[in-house]
Amino acid sequence: MDLNLIIYDRKFDNENNILKLIGNAYELGFKTIALSVLIDGNQIQKIPVPPRIKTIHSDLKILKRLTIRIDDGNSLFHLNKSETIKQYDLLALEPINERMLNYLNAGRIDFDILTFNQSDSSLFNSIKKANFSLPISKGIAIELNYGHCLVNSTQRRQTLAFGQILVDKTLGKNIILSSGTKSHLKIRSPRDVIYLGMLFGLEESKCKKILYSNSKDVISHSELRRNLISSIMDMTTKENDDAVLNILKKRKFPKETRMETSYEQSKKLKVG
Repeated sequence: MDLNLIIYDRKFDNENNILKLIGNAYELGFKTIALSVLIDGNQIQKIPVPPRIKTIHSDLKILKRLTIRIDDGNSLFHLNKSETIKQYDLLALEPINERMLNYLNAGRIDFDILTFNQSDSSLFNSIKKANFSLPISKGIAIELNYGHCLVNSTQRRQTLAFGQILVDKTLGKNIILSSGTKSHLKIRSPRDVIYLGMLFGLEESKCKKILYSNSKDVISHSELRRNLISSIMDMTTKENDDAVLNILKKRKFPKETRMETSYEQSKKLKVG
């Protein structure tokens, strides 16, 4: 699987290039891919609608992914109000500074993938094991993108160094390998991706697991997250209060506990 083929970065790529991206990924052996829309945090209130892509490959599964570069945690609360985000299968967040990395480790937002611009060395000295304890425990994937390795020697060194730090601090847990590219020429076959993973410091056997099993886990995590959000929103209507209260009456709670109705809870609820 390749869960980060970028089709939007400040604007959508043209349809011909998107089809080349899809076609090359398929020819290299990928049967599940994610087309990524990459936006800044200040665009959250105007999230682009993902395009409908028609492909001739009937056995190719195409997911829609939203990746948000974040420098301010407050902007993320607008996600709860967005109808467009429901059209995306995967949600990835990219912290651009240490403060936002620590913010994501606080668990205020539920998402599927923690990703980084590995060619940016500004976070090198900020990465600590503690930054990943909560995301890993919640099943959030830590993404390594190899695309910048193929740009030039400087970006290759920075990308590999960053990836090695991530592997060390996460102990290789919850890692996924993606291209993170807009160019069909920078996609590599699953076998090549395994070799690239070894350059990041991963064992070959672990690279195989990362490429297949871990990516499947991301999709499962996304389905659970979206179903949970949908269920919560269904339960936070005033019409459901009678049914909820009938259930609560059958359960025993401590005397000092006051149970709020779902309508009351919905006024304070912030869905992650």
